[in-house]
Amino acid sequence: MAKVVKSCDFPVGIALHVFKMLNPSITTEPDPFAGSCIVTDTEPMDLTYPEGWYFAKGNFRNKHTSTTGMYSEIPMKKADGTYWCELVNYSTME
Repeated sequence: MAKVVKSCDFPVGIALHVFKMLNPSITTEPDPFAGSCIVTDTEPMDLTYPEGWYFAKGNFRNKHTSTTGMYSEIPMKKADGTYWCELVNYSTME
């Protein structure tokens, strides 16, 4: 039988790569605390997310959807350096 891996269980690097493919306008840059940061001027609710990944508390994350118990998150900010957590207070989790 074929093995199937849910998108919510992808390692964060793979999920980030898929996220960037779904949203060509986003980029990433190094972050001193998280390792990397997503940079986008697009409102987070207007982005397309891989299954099981969502925006909440300023981060791209899979905290409440991972079936392995392991979760990751990457902060998101605008090109001017303003973190999205300072601008909006919602979650795109369905």
